[in-house]
Amino acid sequence: SNGKLTWNKVSYGTDGVVEEPRYELSITGGAAPTTPITLDTNEYSELALTAGVEYIAKVKAKPSNDLQNFYTASAYSDEIAIYKLNSVDSMTVESGIVTWNTVDRANKYIVNVNGVDVDTLDAPTDGTTLSFDANSYFSDDVDTVTVKVKPICDNNPLIFDGEYSVNNAVIYQLGETSNFSLQSNPD
Repeated sequence: SNGKLTWNKVSYGTDGVVEEPRYELSITGGAAPTTPITLDTNEYSELALTAGVEYIAKVKAKPSNDLQNFYTASAYSDEIAIYKLNSVDSMTVESGIVTWNTVDRANKYIVNVNGVDVDTLDAPTDGTTLSFDANSYFSDDVDTVTVKVKPICDNNPLIFDGEYSVNNAVIYQLGETSNFSLQSNPD
């Protein structure tokens, strides 16, 4: 998934007047802000998470400024752990087959060939590497194929997708040899 935290709205008030509170979001871990963030909405999408670092988030409702003398803030919510997947760090190529090491907590990989997402592969259940055959992407007009992969986790909304691999696999196909003939040597 790609990073947005949301929570249930809280409302309060008396005499039929409904007030919308502010929210205090606390995120700790990695390079997260050390002071809580005050928000006027029940979502936050400006997550700047460092890959491979687990963060802890919690939120509480606070009364608006003009009602602070009448209402107190709620207790913090239960803590949740959020995590951004690492990217694939290296790939190898042999005979047009691209292989890479899997990423912890990823359950799928988006495969991008020459700038287009072409396939989504399930992470293996019994190994640490995954492969993709890039040979079918060569044609008369295409003699270079660039493959990059992006680890994702589509079964846990608290694990955010990794980035596309920085070290792409680039595969070149040699042109066909033409006018090949066997000549005898007169010597």
